[in-house]
Amino acid sequence: MRKFSIKKISVMWVLILSIPFFIGLLIIFRFSLNRQMEVLIGASVLYVVTAILHHLKEKTLTTEIIIEYILIAVLALLLLQGLLI
Repeated sequence: MRKFSIKKISVMWVLILSIPFFIGLLIIFRFSLNRQMEVLIGASVLYVVTAILHHLKEKTLTTEIIIEYILIAVLALLLLQGLLI
């Protein structure tokens, strides 16, 4: 059994491959505001997780960085929620 390694994860590829997926989901659920919000929450969670993985890989993860990424994700959610209404 192979051991999972954070060093093998390319954060940029995760984001590049997931952006079209989330845009496609927003298009599919364009008539359902609840589903669109769920898609945006999923994208925000992915953003925070990949940011944390990146900083773990670089050994620069601090509490301030985690709080900053969470606050940016929440701000983006609030702004995008305003656009959906």
